[in-house]
Amino acid sequence: MAASAAFRPKFLGKPGEFLQVPPPHAKQDMVALRLTRKGSKDRPYYKIVAVDSRKRRDGRYIEQIGTYDPLLTGVNYTLDLEKAEGWITKGAQPSETVASIIKKARKISDAATEV
Repeated sequence: MAASAAFRPKFLGKPGEFLQVPPPHAKQDMVALRLTRKGSKDRPYYKIVAVDSRKRRDGRYIEQIGTYDPLLTGVNYTLDLEKAEGWITKGAQPSETVASIIKKARKISDAATEV
């Protein structure tokens, strides 16, 4: 009789307590705009991508929106600003580096439209 009692599931509180709501800081299915590394050793080259925030740095991404080469001087990036702004309006969170690149690209596009 003691053996059957060991296999009986234990009730650990009220039935509603089993259904847990994730805390507000746990964001589900969040898209991030970040860099994914390409290139060889000591020659980094990055793609600017929209990716599920839970994926690895170099994992599968949703869409590529630009590139970034830190070894070049001057304008060392390409960026489809319309795609980036589209992702941001949908709630995507850019990393610090990508936010900086977007800010630079906006300055260049604003200067080009004023002339």
